[in-house]
Amino acid sequence: MLRRLSRLLALSAVPLLIGCSTESEPSGPAVCKRVVDNWTVGEIIDTEGCGVLARVNAENTPWGGPFYVLRVEGTHYEMGYQHGRLLGPRLLEIWWTYMESMAAEAGMGSAYVLDGLVGGMMDSVWNEWYGPNTPQMFHEELQGFADGMKAAKIEYGSSDESLIKLPRRVITLIDLAMSSQLNFDELGALDQFMETGYTEALLAYYSGLEAKTNAHTSAIDPELRGFAKSVGLSGTPLLQCSYFAAWGDRTDDGGLYMTRNMDFSADTGIWTNAAMAVYVPDDGVPYASISWLGATLGVLAGINREGIAVGAVGSESPFERLNTEPALLRAREALERSANLADATPYFMNGIDDGLIRAPTIGFNALVSWGDPRNDGADAQAVVIESNGLETGIFHHRNDCSVDASLVRYDLAGEPTVWTAAQNPDMVNSEADAKEIDANGNVRFFEVDGAGDYVKDENGAYVEVATGGQPMQTGYPTDCALYRGDEAMAYGVRVHQAAANGPARDDSGLMTESGSWQRRYWPMYQMTKAYEDGTAMMWEGEELIADNGGEQVKIGLDQTELVSRTAAMSSNVWDVVFDCTDLVIRVTYESGTGDDWVRAGDQPGFYEVDLRKVFLTE
Repeated sequence: MLRRLSRLLALSAVPLLIGCSTESEPSGPAVCKRVVDNWTVGEIIDTEGCGVLARVNAENTPWGGPFYVLRVEGTHYEMGYQHGRLLGPRLLEIWWTYMESMAAEAGMGSAYVLDGLVGGMMDSVWNEWYGPNTPQMFHEELQGFADGMKAAKIEYGSSDESLIKLPRRVITLIDLAMSSQLNFDELGALDQFMETGYTEALLAYYSGLEAKTNAHTSAIDPELRGFAKSVGLSGTPLLQCSYFAAWGDRTDDGGLYMTRNMDFSADTGIWTNAAMAVYVPDDGVPYASISWLGATLGVLAGINREGIAVGAVGSESPFERLNTEPALLRAREALERSANLADATPYFMNGIDDGLIRAPTIGFNALVSWGDPRNDGADAQAVVIESNGLETGIFHHRNDCSVDASLVRYDLAGEPTVWTAAQNPDMVNSEADAKEIDANGNVRFFEVDGAGDYVKDENGAYVEVATGGQPMQTGYPTDCALYRGDEAMAYGVRVHQAAANGPARDDSGLMTESGSWQRRYWPMYQMTKAYEDGTAMMWEGEELIADNGGEQVKIGLDQTELVSRTAAMSSNVWDVVFDCTDLVIRVTYESGTGDDWVRAGDQPGFYEVDLRKVFLTE
């Protein structure tokens, strides 16, 4: 539902961020000389303590727009202060331009009224659900951000105490934008979601009752309802994207390479906000968040100094919860606290025993990879995490290419129960065993002819039968590689999935006929096999991979970049390619607008960053 809101937020920033040529030169006694003297990524345009704001100018990026690099260092309060002082003014300008644009389109007249309505909605979610489940270090950081904004002489709200609401609202807005539940056409369900912290479907599962849509009387402000309808908001989740990883004998140096594509909404203007925020905490692992200004308060795609990389893509499900830590901050927490996969994985399955809830918020597929940079990739491995608000399917791909599968199911309070295939074979399956299933989790069967080919009816649909048919394969795993779009291969998660023609849809079809499977999962599998076999691959009528005479093509950054480009959808707005072993990223963004719009995957190249040059810790 917030796709249009977020799109206008990005577009509203264009005049504010392209014309940023008057920033002050680094100065002041608090400047951290070590960082400034060794800085090589872009031009430093402002500093605060050990905090640096740099810009790679538009003429030096493939997409023709600026790339901002923020680096903050110290305690969480200090990092927040640096962040707020350096970028708070931009964030506030973006917010107000956004409010003015939306208020004008809705005919509300006043940006201040809209700020009160939308901001109040975000405050309610933060105060009731997200805030109580947010670790103290982030509360301290947000207070530092507010104090940094005050030092920059920013005013927002009725007093200085209101400044902290701005970063909270931005985090909450982006987090909620991932949800399929924020639909103003079904206000009762939306209001119940915000009031109880759970969707109706999830509450129904826990209570054993059938969900009753719209049974709850909405208390959402009538003005906000009118605004939502006037700009045509819908309930479609934003992050419908893809990822890929390969390591070991598949790669040119045995290290791990990874992608994270964001297929969002065409022509968003995100390219004018392109950014990376680098966090160097005193008591944690340095890490980078790559996306756009504002979103880098959290992590949509990121990597740390130890080679742990995280990327998550939306995967719609009616089972969602608000009573948990925001997903944007949970990913940051995992990067900051992890030196390997054993450290990182518990953050995505509520496995940290500190009294906070970290159960999944929405339906998503996450990839957590480890390139093992300190040992040149010797133990590189990755985990596929398929989730909704009820459960998480885990496929742990180890360095030796073996895979361990498990399923985590959460109770109402978020407490996890973990099952292995031996304990619950009906719910815990391998990707190789994944078939089309129905809403009860049963494998579906389809009519085949004498040659073993699936039969279609006069409408071109496969003929489903109760007996005598064959199941339809959906999972095509390969050794030491993995790939996903929206689809879940874990039966326990797939059964509650609406994404990729999932069983939870009213008009569910086949995974193998979904855009996610056909245009993301399948070509990434085919590319992996073509590189392995040294054979040519045709895609959309053209030769994508040349024949190599049967000799394996080792996957490196260039091959990984090609995978990223091929899996990009028509709405592709930014892509990141990671070398998790050598700690290098490549990034690209959409550009232009209207008839001149170019998706990220069609840019002439990616911009490459050696992360050691921004971590600056060794």
